[in-house]
Amino acid sequence: MATHRRHRKWLWTAGILLVLLVSAYLAVDRIVGTALHEVAGQVKGYRIDFGSVDVAPLRRILRIHDLEVHADSSLQDSLNADHFDFEADLVRLDDVDLWALISDGVLHVRRLQVDGPVMKHFFRSLKRSDADRDTTDVEAPAGMGLLRLDTLLIRNATLQTRQDSGGSSARVEDMDLFMGGLTVHVDEELALGIRSTRLHLAGIEAELEPFYTLTIDSLRMERPALRTLVQGLHLTPQVGPNDYGQHVDRQIELYQVDIDSLQLDGFGLVRYVRDGVLRADSVRMAGLVASIHRDKTIPLGDQPRKPLPSEALLALEKHLHIGLLRIDRGELHYHEKPPKGGSYGEVAFTDIAATATGIGNVPRDSLPDLVLTGDCRINGQGRAHLDLRLPMGPAHSPLVSEITLYELPATALNHLTNELVHIDAVEGTIHGVAMQLSGDDHAASGVVDIHYENLKVALSDEVKHAGLLSAAANLVVRAHNMPDRPGYRNGPFRVVRDQHKSVFNYLWIGLRQGLLEVILPELAQKELKKKQERGKKHHKH
Repeated sequence: MATHRRHRKWLWTAGILLVLLVSAYLAVDRIVGTALHEVAGQVKGYRIDFGSVDVAPLRRILRIHDLEVHADSSLQDSLNADHFDFEADLVRLDDVDLWALISDGVLHVRRLQVDGPVMKHFFRSLKRSDADRDTTDVEAPAGMGLLRLDTLLIRNATLQTRQDSGGSSARVEDMDLFMGGLTVHVDEELALGIRSTRLHLAGIEAELEPFYTLTIDSLRMERPALRTLVQGLHLTPQVGPNDYGQHVDRQIELYQVDIDSLQLDGFGLVRYVRDGVLRADSVRMAGLVASIHRDKTIPLGDQPRKPLPSEALLALEKHLHIGLLRIDRGELHYHEKPPKGGSYGEVAFTDIAATATGIGNVPRDSLPDLVLTGDCRINGQGRAHLDLRLPMGPAHSPLVSEITLYELPATALNHLTNELVHIDAVEGTIHGVAMQLSGDDHAASGVVDIHYENLKVALSDEVKHAGLLSAAANLVVRAHNMPDRPGYRNGPFRVVRDQHKSVFNYLWIGLRQGLLEVILPELAQKELKKKQERGKKHHKH
């Protein structure tokens, strides 16, 4: 009898324990959900909501349904803070330390996986001075110390980013992200370590002011290889070259750019987040085709000043450092419509191979010079070589450039001179042109050395009685300029930079002025300078 009572007692005890275990097992979803809500509530700046939580305690797996992360009003009202929204139907967490979550309010997770989330990024564009720039480590949002994570996997995500003011916006149709070996240490600052990263973005599209669309077919980023590969980058205007003037209030250039591939080596996303500096050992661009249109029938309007490239680098809001920029298989087509109307004329620079070093604005005792070196073919015939050196200093810092042209037909001179003298070269051989220029942001001087012979010209059709005057023009123009012949000369020049045009226009007008000094005699030069002065006075009025 006693034995029977003991058996019943053990059965009751086992039953009670079983009931307690079953109750605990059934209640674990609610207990874990409550703990997750407590952790989420401690993350300042964001409001985190979710629906049901499924827990497999023996397998240490959590499934969070209907997760939503939204910035609260403090971030949305901040003038400096970017903020994010995040929505996902299902988030899976593997190898969760449930005891640490329930007892200590700390979420230890080995692997976090999200499929098909919608992510939104909001930013504000601010003009900041050097004193306002912050290159220190990123501060940790309160509550980040409650998370420990080893592996993050996001698949088939949709990403949107836009400016709060309603300006620029972008969209990524498909994003896959893998981050392994994550370490997060939080003291007063956020220290983020990542052993390996694979990021793939596809179907990138951005709307840019005033009327451009930027698309990227594919972007891949890898770590620890620190390599980023962009394929199929296209900047396309939404208006054409003959009607874009209807959408602007002043004379601007219309751009279209296509790039086959863009490869960044030595660029690390974590390092960028940590240091606030966009660094890359090298950037290689292949298959660049750029088209520029300028319609001079559009009123000039209020033209902003265009700084030299070195000054523009120093004025950037973000810090960057690029060891080497290389362009292979490039093309640049410049189209210009004359002020009196008509069709666009074109100058084509093809087979471009160029390098640039010293691209950076990170504060230091002294910055290296910005150096640009390049070769190209002009209008499919002649070739050109450019060396340009720009010290990274204030506007009065010296600028030095050398340009060499060779294998040119005489007709290549027309693009340089017809805007001023309306004379077209129709015959002749140019053996070579060399220009040396030195100056600063305001003015430059130099010399042009050109070797040519048998030059014949004709006045352009817009000149009245062009046919009769062409013969007289050939009596005025120097037909030969060779070192071994009498009358050989070079072309010294001094030019003032138009602050509203690019550095390449600066080099262009120096080369043009030096050429005219050689080709036209002194009397013609005096008349030309008078014409230029009259043009300047007319422009002012």
